[in-house]
Amino acid sequence: ITACLRQFKPDCLHMWQLKTFWHEWPNITAASESDVEFHEFEKLEMTPAVPVEDTDSTVRTLVQHMLEHKRDVQKVLDSVKYNELQSFWLRKSQQPVLSILMVKKKNQQPKFYRGINMEVSLPTGSLC
Repeated sequence: ITACLRQFKPDCLHMWQLKTFWHEWPNITAASESDVEFHEFEKLEMTPAVPVEDTDSTVRTLVQHMLEHKRDVQKVLDSVKYNELQSFWLRKSQQPVLSILMVKKKNQQPKFYRGINMEVSLPTGSLC
């Protein structure tokens, strides 16, 4: 859709999927202005998805590390019916969001850092 609209140079509004959508659907009454991001066409970059085999070696390596991360997290989730990850850290959405950060320094092999979302109360000051 975005590629077809390119000739019109549209600006974009991006609205995050709010927790109210999860918990109050279909009775959503309002959205906050802070949940909407405005992006100017000239500053917005969108690239269509391409098969992994059509990407360069850096992207393929990153994808490989993400797949390994996914397998490792899935092993933990499947290993025990009741575990801390599901019962506490993912207690609201039950949907882990995984990330991989690749850090490349000149003349060094890249390092990969794994991440996963956490859902802990902000008012208490604990991790999120």
